[in-house]
Amino acid sequence: MAQYEVFEKRHRKTMSKNFKYISLHFVYDVKSDGTRKARLVEGRNVIKSPDCPLYSTVVKTESVRTLMTLAAKQKLQVITGDVGGAYLNAPCAEMVWTHPLDENGLPIKGTEYVYVIFRNLYGLKSGASSWWIHFASTLRDLGFTSSTADDNVWIKPRYNDQRKLCGYDYIIVHVGDFMNLTKDAESYMVKLQPLYKIRHVTPITESSTVYLGMDIRRMPHGKRGFLLSAHTYLVQALSTARTLFNYVTQDDLRGRNTVLDDHNRYDDKSSDLLNEQFHKEYL
Repeated sequence: MAQYEVFEKRHRKTMSKNFKYISLHFVYDVKSDGTRKARLVEGRNVIKSPDCPLYSTVVKTESVRTLMTLAAKQKLQVITGDVGGAYLNAPCAEMVWTHPLDENGLPIKGTEYVYVIFRNLYGLKSGASSWWIHFASTLRDLGFTSSTADDNVWIKPRYNDQRKLCGYDYIIVHVGDFMNLTKDAESYMVKLQPLYKIRHVTPITESSTVYLGMDIRRMPHGKRGFLLSAHTYLVQALSTARTLFNYVTQDDLRGRNTVLDDHNRYDDKSSDLLNEQFHKEYL
Protein backbone atom coordinates (compact mmCIF):
# COMPACT_ATOMS: atom_id res chain seq x y z
CA MET A 1 0.00 0.00 0.00
CA ALA A 2 2.95 2.30 0.53
CA GLN A 3 4.07 1.47 -3.01
CA TYR A 4 0.65 2.39 -4.40
CA GLU A 5 0.48 5.54 -2.19
CA VAL A 6 -2.94 4.55 -0.89
CA PHE A 7 -2.85 6.94 2.09
CA GLU A 8 -1.85 10.57 2.58
CA LYS A 9 -1.12 11.75 6.11
CA ARG A 10 -2.84 15.03 7.01
CA HIS A 11 -3.30 17.15 10.12
CA ARG A 12 -6.81 16.80 11.46
CA LYS A 13 -7.39 20.59 11.42
CA THR A 14 -6.75 20.82 7.68
CA MET A 15 -9.51 18.32 6.81
CA SER A 16 -12.42 19.60 4.72
CA LYS A 17 -15.97 18.87 5.90
CA ASN A 18 -16.59 17.20 2.55
CA PHE A 19 -14.53 14.20 3.70
CA LYS A 20 -16.35 11.35 5.42
CA TYR A 21 -14.83 9.11 8.08
CA ILE A 22 -14.71 5.40 7.21
CA SER A 23 -13.54 2.49 9.33
CA LEU A 24 -11.01 -0.13 8.21
CA HIS A 25 -10.67 -3.77 9.19
CA PHE A 26 -8.66 -6.79 8.08
CA VAL A 27 -10.13 -9.82 6.31
CA TYR A 28 -8.00 -12.96 6.49
CA ASP A 29 -8.23 -15.82 4.03
CA VAL A 30 -6.38 -18.87 2.72
CA LYS A 31 -6.31 -19.19 -1.08
CA SER A 32 -6.78 -22.48 -2.93
CA ASP A 33 -3.00 -22.90 -3.30
CA GLY A 34 -2.48 -22.49 0.48
CA THR A 35 -1.30 -18.87 0.33
CA ARG A 36 -2.33 -16.90 3.41
CA LYS A 37 -3.76 -13.50 2.62
CA ALA A 38 -4.64 -10.42 4.68
CA ARG A 39 -6.75 -7.74 2.97
CA LEU A 40 -7.44 -4.31 4.42
CA VAL A 41 -11.10 -3.48 3.74
CA GLU A 42 -13.21 -0.34 4.08
CA GLY A 43 -16.52 -0.47 5.96
CA ARG A 44 -18.95 0.49 3.21
CA ASN A 45 -21.90 0.68 5.64
CA VAL A 46 -21.04 4.23 6.76
CA ILE A 47 -20.98 5.69 3.24
CA LYS A 48 -24.21 6.63 1.50
CA SER A 49 -24.69 4.48 -1.58
CA PRO A 50 -24.65 6.33 -4.92
CA ASP A 51 -27.98 6.83 -6.64
CA CYS A 52 -26.77 5.07 -9.79
CA PRO A 53 -25.51 1.44 -9.84
CA LEU A 54 -21.71 1.22 -9.68
CA TYR A 55 -21.10 -2.51 -9.79
CA SER A 56 -18.92 -4.20 -12.37
CA THR A 57 -19.47 -7.17 -14.64
CA VAL A 58 -17.04 -10.01 -15.38
CA VAL A 59 -16.39 -11.88 -18.61
CA LYS A 60 -19.01 -14.48 -19.55
CA THR A 61 -17.95 -18.13 -19.70
CA GLU A 62 -19.44 -18.34 -23.21
CA SER A 63 -17.12 -15.52 -24.31
CA VAL A 64 -14.06 -17.39 -23.03
CA ARG A 65 -15.05 -20.54 -24.96
CA THR A 66 -15.84 -18.58 -28.13
CA LEU A 67 -12.55 -16.70 -28.11
CA MET A 68 -10.56 -19.85 -27.37
CA THR A 69 -12.17 -21.34 -30.50
CA LEU A 70 -11.23 -18.25 -32.53
CA ALA A 71 -7.69 -18.33 -31.13
CA ALA A 72 -7.29 -21.95 -32.26
CA LYS A 73 -8.72 -21.26 -35.72
CA GLN A 74 -6.60 -18.12 -36.25
CA LYS A 75 -3.45 -19.53 -34.59
CA LEU A 76 -3.32 -16.77 -31.98
CA GLN A 77 -0.92 -16.80 -29.03
CA VAL A 78 -2.69 -17.12 -25.67
CA ILE A 79 -1.18 -15.82 -22.42
CA THR A 80 -2.92 -15.39 -19.05
CA GLY A 81 -1.94 -13.09 -16.19
CA ASP A 82 -3.35 -11.10 -13.33
CA VAL A 83 -2.88 -7.60 -11.98
CA GLY A 84 -1.48 -7.59 -8.43
CA GLY A 85 -3.49 -5.43 -6.02
CA ALA A 86 -5.84 -4.61 -8.88
CA TYR A 87 -8.21 -2.24 -7.05
CA LEU A 88 -5.31 -0.21 -5.62
CA ASN A 89 -4.35 0.97 -9.10
CA ALA A 90 -7.54 3.03 -9.43
CA PRO A 91 -8.28 6.33 -7.65
CA CYS A 92 -10.86 6.26 -4.86
CA ALA A 93 -14.19 7.64 -6.09
CA GLU A 94 -15.26 8.86 -2.61
CA MET A 95 -13.77 11.53 -0.35
CA VAL A 96 -12.96 9.47 2.74
CA TRP A 97 -10.46 9.46 5.62
CA THR A 98 -9.59 7.05 8.43
CA HIS A 99 -7.65 6.77 11.68
CA PRO A 100 -4.16 5.22 11.76
CA LEU A 101 -4.19 1.56 12.84
CA ASP A 102 -2.11 -0.17 15.50
CA GLU A 103 -0.29 -3.48 14.94
CA ASN A 104 -3.52 -5.37 15.65
CA GLY A 105 -5.47 -3.47 13.01
CA LEU A 106 -7.41 -1.41 15.56
CA PRO A 107 -7.95 2.37 15.04
CA ILE A 108 -5.83 4.78 17.06
CA LYS A 109 -8.19 7.62 17.92
CA GLY A 110 -7.42 11.07 19.29
CA THR A 111 -4.26 11.61 17.24
CA GLU A 112 -3.34 14.91 15.57
CA TYR A 113 -3.01 13.24 12.20
CA VAL A 114 -5.45 11.23 10.09
CA TYR A 115 -5.13 9.47 6.73
CA VAL A 116 -6.95 10.42 3.54
CA ILE A 117 -7.62 7.39 1.29
CA PHE A 118 -6.63 8.20 -2.29
CA ARG A 119 -6.58 4.72 -3.76
CA ASN A 120 -9.40 2.29 -4.35
CA LEU A 121 -9.35 -0.01 -1.31
CA TYR A 122 -11.64 -3.04 -1.26
CA GLY A 123 -14.98 -2.50 0.45
CA LEU A 124 -16.73 0.45 -1.18
CA LYS A 125 -19.60 -0.31 -3.54
CA SER A 126 -17.93 1.76 -6.24
CA GLY A 127 -14.65 -0.17 -5.91
CA ALA A 128 -15.22 -2.73 -8.68
CA SER A 129 -16.55 -0.07 -11.03
CA SER A 130 -13.61 2.27 -10.35
CA TRP A 131 -11.11 -0.49 -11.16
CA TRP A 132 -13.03 -1.49 -14.33
CA ILE A 133 -13.07 2.12 -15.58
CA HIS A 134 -9.35 2.51 -14.83
CA PHE A 135 -8.25 -0.68 -16.61
CA ALA A 136 -10.66 0.02 -19.49
CA SER A 137 -8.90 3.35 -20.02
CA THR A 138 -5.57 1.52 -20.32
CA LEU A 139 -6.96 -0.93 -22.89
CA ARG A 140 -8.43 1.92 -24.94
CA ASP A 141 -5.01 3.60 -24.95
CA LEU A 142 -3.64 0.35 -26.43
CA GLY A 143 -6.20 0.59 -29.25
CA PHE A 144 -8.79 -1.89 -27.94
CA THR A 145 -12.57 -1.37 -27.99
CA SER A 146 -15.09 -3.05 -25.70
CA SER A 147 -17.36 -5.57 -27.43
CA THR A 148 -21.07 -4.79 -27.67
CA ALA A 149 -21.79 -8.44 -26.82
CA ASP A 150 -19.65 -8.55 -23.66
CA ASP A 151 -18.19 -5.49 -21.91
CA ASN A 152 -15.20 -7.53 -20.75
CA VAL A 153 -14.13 -8.66 -24.21
CA TRP A 154 -11.77 -6.12 -25.78
CA ILE A 155 -11.11 -6.17 -29.53
CA LYS A 156 -8.44 -4.52 -31.67
CA PRO A 157 -8.28 -4.73 -35.50
CA ARG A 158 -4.97 -5.97 -36.90
CA TYR A 159 -3.59 -4.71 -40.23
CA ASN A 160 -0.88 -6.04 -42.53
CA ASP A 161 1.95 -4.06 -44.13
CA GLN A 162 -0.44 -2.84 -46.87
CA ARG A 163 -2.79 -1.46 -44.17
CA LYS A 164 -5.43 -4.04 -45.00
CA LEU A 165 -7.46 -5.65 -42.22
CA CYS A 166 -6.11 -9.15 -41.63
CA GLY A 167 -7.68 -10.11 -38.29
CA TYR A 168 -8.33 -9.11 -34.71
CA ASP A 169 -6.54 -9.28 -31.36
CA TYR A 170 -8.51 -9.93 -28.17
CA ILE A 171 -8.09 -9.36 -24.43
CA ILE A 172 -10.67 -10.69 -21.98
CA VAL A 173 -10.89 -9.42 -18.39
CA HIS A 174 -12.27 -10.98 -15.19
CA VAL A 175 -11.67 -8.34 -12.45
CA GLY A 176 -7.85 -8.49 -12.15
CA ASP A 177 -7.37 -11.65 -14.23
CA PHE A 178 -7.00 -11.32 -17.98
CA MET A 179 -6.30 -13.45 -21.03
CA ASN A 180 -4.39 -12.14 -24.02
CA LEU A 181 -5.36 -13.80 -27.34
CA THR A 182 -3.30 -12.04 -30.01
CA LYS A 183 -0.78 -12.62 -32.80
CA ASP A 184 1.99 -11.10 -30.66
CA ALA A 185 0.83 -11.57 -27.07
CA GLU A 186 4.24 -10.81 -25.57
CA SER A 187 4.25 -7.28 -27.03
CA TYR A 188 1.07 -6.40 -25.11
CA MET A 189 2.52 -7.84 -21.91
CA VAL A 190 5.55 -5.58 -22.38
CA LYS A 191 3.22 -2.57 -22.66
CA LEU A 192 1.18 -3.51 -19.57
CA GLN A 193 4.05 -4.43 -17.25
CA PRO A 194 5.35 -0.84 -16.73
CA LEU A 195 1.81 0.24 -15.78
CA TYR A 196 0.81 -2.62 -13.48
CA LYS A 197 2.31 -5.33 -11.32
CA ILE A 198 1.55 -8.24 -13.65
CA ARG A 199 1.79 -11.65 -11.94
CA HIS A 200 1.47 -15.30 -12.97
CA VAL A 201 2.18 -14.66 -16.64
CA THR A 202 1.48 -18.06 -18.21
CA PRO A 203 1.44 -19.00 -21.93
CA ILE A 204 -1.20 -21.64 -22.74
CA THR A 205 0.76 -24.63 -24.03
CA GLU A 206 0.26 -28.40 -24.04
CA SER A 207 0.89 -28.29 -20.29
CA SER A 208 -2.27 -27.70 -18.24
CA THR A 209 -2.84 -24.20 -16.80
CA VAL A 210 -5.57 -23.22 -14.35
CA TYR A 211 -7.48 -20.07 -15.32
CA LEU A 212 -10.72 -18.92 -13.65
CA GLY A 213 -11.13 -22.37 -12.10
CA MET A 214 -10.73 -24.18 -15.44
CA ASP A 215 -7.88 -26.37 -16.62
CA ILE A 216 -6.81 -25.16 -20.09
CA ARG A 217 -4.19 -26.62 -22.42
CA ARG A 218 -3.53 -26.74 -26.15
CA MET A 219 -4.33 -29.94 -27.95
CA PRO A 220 -1.18 -32.02 -28.55
CA HIS A 221 0.54 -33.02 -31.79
CA GLY A 222 -0.07 -29.73 -33.58
CA LYS A 223 -3.87 -30.06 -33.63
CA ARG A 224 -5.84 -26.82 -33.51
CA GLY A 225 -7.89 -26.41 -30.37
CA PHE A 226 -7.84 -26.23 -26.59
CA LEU A 227 -8.92 -28.75 -23.99
CA LEU A 228 -10.99 -27.34 -21.11
CA SER A 229 -11.78 -29.33 -17.98
CA ALA A 230 -12.44 -29.04 -14.25
CA HIS A 231 -9.96 -31.75 -13.24
CA THR A 232 -8.03 -29.67 -10.67
CA TYR A 233 -11.25 -28.44 -9.06
CA LEU A 234 -12.72 -31.95 -8.85
CA VAL A 235 -9.55 -33.42 -7.31
CA GLN A 236 -9.61 -30.72 -4.62
CA ALA A 237 -13.34 -31.20 -4.02
CA LEU A 238 -12.96 -34.98 -3.60
CA SER A 239 -10.00 -34.46 -1.27
CA THR A 240 -12.11 -32.11 0.85
CA ALA A 241 -14.96 -34.67 0.93
CA ARG A 242 -12.62 -37.47 2.02
CA THR A 243 -11.26 -35.28 4.82
CA LEU A 244 -14.73 -34.22 5.94
CA PHE A 245 -16.16 -37.74 6.08
CA ASN A 246 -12.94 -39.46 7.17
CA TYR A 247 -12.90 -41.58 4.01
CA VAL A 248 -9.56 -43.08 3.07
CA THR A 249 -9.92 -44.11 -0.57
CA GLN A 250 -11.86 -43.06 -3.66
CA ASP A 251 -14.04 -46.19 -3.35
CA ASP A 252 -15.21 -45.03 0.09
CA LEU A 253 -17.08 -42.16 -1.61
CA ARG A 254 -19.08 -44.46 -3.88
CA GLY A 255 -22.52 -45.74 -2.92
CA ARG A 256 -22.87 -43.43 0.07
CA ASN A 257 -26.32 -42.26 1.06
CA THR A 258 -27.04 -38.58 1.44
CA VAL A 259 -27.23 -37.23 4.97
CA LEU A 260 -30.95 -36.41 4.90
CA ASP A 261 -33.73 -39.00 4.93
CA ASP A 262 -35.80 -39.12 1.70
CA HIS A 263 -38.99 -39.44 3.76
CA ASN A 264 -38.46 -36.26 5.78
CA ARG A 265 -40.77 -33.32 5.19
CA TYR A 266 -38.43 -30.36 4.89
CA ASP A 267 -41.24 -27.82 5.19
CA ASP A 268 -41.97 -29.11 8.71
CA LYS A 269 -40.59 -26.40 11.00
CA SER A 270 -41.15 -28.47 14.15
CA SER A 271 -38.30 -30.91 13.44
CA ASP A 272 -35.17 -30.87 15.58
CA LEU A 273 -32.12 -28.88 14.51
CA LEU A 274 -29.14 -30.85 13.22
CA ASN A 275 -26.35 -31.36 15.71
CA GLU A 276 -22.90 -29.98 14.90
CA GLN A 277 -21.62 -33.14 13.21
CA PHE A 278 -24.66 -33.56 10.93
CA HIS A 279 -24.67 -29.85 10.18
CA LYS A 280 -21.08 -30.13 8.95
CA GLU A 281 -21.89 -33.16 6.82
CA TYR A 282 -24.97 -31.49 5.35
CA LEU A 283 -22.85 -28.48 4.30
